[in-house]
Amino acid sequence: MSVGNETVCICCGSDQRELLGEYYSKAYRCFKEPYRLNRCRTCDFIYINPRPSPEVLSAFYSSEVAELGQRLALKYTSPKPSVFNGTYTAAVRLLDHIHSIHPIQDDTKLLDVGCGVGFFLFFAQQKRKFIALGNDLGAHAVAYARERYQLDVRHGELKDCLLASESLDVVRMSQVLEHLLDPIGTLAEVRRLLKPGGLLVIEIPCYDTFFSGLFKGNWAPLFHPVHLYQFTPKTITAFLRRAGFEMADKIKVSACPMEVTGSLLNIMDFDYNRVLQDVASASRWKKVKWASVVTLLMPVFILEFLMLQALSRAFDKGAVMTVFVRKPVPAIGSSSPLQRG
Repeated sequence: MSVGNETVCICCGSDQRELLGEYYSKAYRCFKEPYRLNRCRTCDFIYINPRPSPEVLSAFYSSEVAELGQRLALKYTSPKPSVFNGTYTAAVRLLDHIHSIHPIQDDTKLLDVGCGVGFFLFFAQQKRKFIALGNDLGAHAVAYARERYQLDVRHGELKDCLLASESLDVVRMSQVLEHLLDPIGTLAEVRRLLKPGGLLVIEIPCYDTFFSGLFKGNWAPLFHPVHLYQFTPKTITAFLRRAGFEMADKIKVSACPMEVTGSLLNIMDFDYNRVLQDVASASRWKKVKWASVVTLLMPVFILEFLMLQALSRAFDKGAVMTVFVRKPVPAIGSSSPLQRG
């Protein structure tokens, strides 16, 4: 698989950059060539250059490796609302925080961009009633969301969903922005769809942690080259302001499960794809083997996550950040940000 063309910083347009490192992908071994991680000398934005071509990324997202990961996530994530279900409790916590910034009512329209099988929308609706919409590129995920949860989920790019301008109250993008070849274009479409004062919630990896510099190319959340950009609170704020949004709340940072353990496994050149194939195989022995390994290591994973959460709360640093921004409300007699371009 080959790389694409050289690119300038998409945040400020500068072509002045420093090389942070040249790394091989540890999570996705179908990418055989190393990728260069760069930092813009003008605005500190971090990005891969050159980037994988659109054809390479499209082939990856439709590959057996990507689809296998989605199927296993669906198989081992409980669809039942429960305080013991981490996916459910995370969805409820996020919705409660959104409600504190932008009140959720029965007629609130909330779009989840890249919604997958619809877990967030389904779980959030168990907490509060609202009009749920979603879109995703995965045909299997869209079909599941429609059939299992009766959700209004569209298949395809956001721009192809045929939604009316200024029709949405809230848009959520979780682990999406860092994958997009044209994030500015996608954010412009989000701004078109949001009502003035509407809320955009973005969940992305945060490069400003204690461990990204320590582990460098082995840092678990790096996921290069499919993560085309690495954001920090400073650069995501500048990026979203450039896209025409204003901050609606303080950026929330939190820990990433297995940030340290996953990084150490990368150093040991652990083959994640082999594990996925074993778990998905028909071999009962292989499934039992990995289930036993996970069971034995679970106390380590839990202890690590609790320690990372403690560090995150104490120093306001973590490998995941949630950003809350608004589409500005135009002053009376002025043109809207959309009209100004």
